[in-house]
Amino acid sequence: MKIVINKRDLEVILIKSIPFLEAKDNSMITSNVLITLSNDMISIDATDYQMGLKTTISTMGIVNDGAAIINGKKLLDIIKVLKDDNVTIETKGDNLHISQSRSKFKLSLFNGGEFPKFPTMDDTSELSINSMQMINAFREITPSIDLNNPKQEFNGVWIDIKNDGVNFVSSDMRRLSIVNIPGENDNEFAIIVPRKAILEIQKLVFNDVKIYCSDVYMIIEADNFMFFTKLVSGKIPPYLRIIPGDINHSVQIPKLSMIESIKQVQIIDSEVQIKISNNNMTFSASNDLNDTSSTDMEIEYSGGDIVFKVTSKTLLDFLNTIYNNEFTININSGDLPFILESGDLKTVVMPQQ
Repeated sequence: MKIVINKRDLEVILIKSIPFLEAKDNSMITSNVLITLSNDMISIDATDYQMGLKTTISTMGIVNDGAAIINGKKLLDIIKVLKDDNVTIETKGDNLHISQSRSKFKLSLFNGGEFPKFPTMDDTSELSINSMQMINAFREITPSIDLNNPKQEFNGVWIDIKNDGVNFVSSDMRRLSIVNIPGENDNEFAIIVPRKAILEIQKLVFNDVKIYCSDVYMIIEADNFMFFTKLVSGKIPPYLRIIPGDINHSVQIPKLSMIESIKQVQIIDSEVQIKISNNNMTFSASNDLNDTSSTDMEIEYSGGDIVFKVTSKTLLDFLNTIYNNEFTININSGDLPFILESGDLKTVVMPQQ
């Protein structure tokens, strides 16, 4: 194979591919990318078996069609140091040659076996949802995904597909975040997408994409890329039972004032006590050394006093995610779960005891 390609075009594709490669063992085929040239198109495949990305762009610089398997990081390191100009890449025997002006490099091709196949759309169901709505939902609930829970289902996002819409849910067992997006779907099913895949999906550029799901894979297909991830095995817990039904108190709170107050008191301790009283909200914290901090802010509220404790991270995660200038706390009492709500996002929080 041989191609003349703009350095920047190739660099962008390789940068996108790196998160999908095996990083620790260069002897693995999954530390390599598969470069394929065909019909004035170049495609680069990268996968660690759990996730994969195929990126395709058109180019008029193809001299000879073909394919090569090459270490992705080494190739990217070379491309990065070249000038912003065309680069010539070609295979000769068991090597890949990269050249630009007076600079020449040679890398050994991988000959250890067949590159892993990407999944197909067979036995999948198409998910009827706007891609940007899905991306926003992932962004809003990502902070509530657990990082290393022995129960694998908590280390990802639960996508619960109903005939009338989709619920995107995550939980670290102290809080549960849910975004509902109305829509019509032919089939009802539920999947669990791992956290790493959720983070990578948010980096992709979404315009017109199609989203497919099976029992094993989630596949996202666009004109210039195909992404897949293996799903987490297991069942989604009965999360709807956790959401409080009847609410006694709903309090509207300005976001920026809340952030400022939390940041002040958390200097002493990350566990913050909040007291809601007549037209006032008081924040306080203390530690084992008897250091204390407190501040308060005006709110519109008339009712009995409510006192509860919560970690500052839980509150700031929510507040740094939402777009609106105000949000709502829906609460019954200080020892029961309460709901932080803004737009289509609801986060159910268990208070600290």
